[in-house]
Amino acid sequence: MRHAFNGAVSYEIPSPFSSGIAKKVFGGFGIDAIFRARTATPVNLVSGANSLGLGVTTILRPDYIEGQPPYIDDKTAPGGRRFNPLAFDRATPLAQGRQGTLGRNVLRGFPARQLDLSLRRQFNLTERVNLQLRADGFNIFNTSNFAYLE
Repeated sequence: MRHAFNGAVSYEIPSPFSSGIAKKVFGGFGIDAIFRARTATPVNLVSGANSLGLGVTTILRPDYIEGQPPYIDDKTAPGGRRFNPLAFDRATPLAQGRQGTLGRNVLRGFPARQLDLSLRRQFNLTERVNLQLRADGFNIFNTSNFAYLE
């Protein structure tokens, strides 16, 4: 992964009242946010063959066909693009028993981003005992992430 960013913010919302029952009712609120973003992870395009008939699969990379774009824009595919099957020849490397000309991890998947928010309220029961109620929202903008996001 080329670039990754993680950030977290916690903010205690000040009460609009300085004292009295209004401070107890409208005080103790806070908000927390966690934002994660990363660039696309590499994809290793391989094909396999059981060339010896022993149940052992040989993993080989395909040949890249020059002049063909590796990706195709496709509105029906998740993320709006897909790999171009005309850009890769897997038959020749399999027949010759060699690794293809496509490098390892040359292709990229999709970037990912996510924002998680929490709203909390803390009640001070005694000087040492507190009760906290939280409402957590994960991926609040419902962003499609087509890869693993740590």
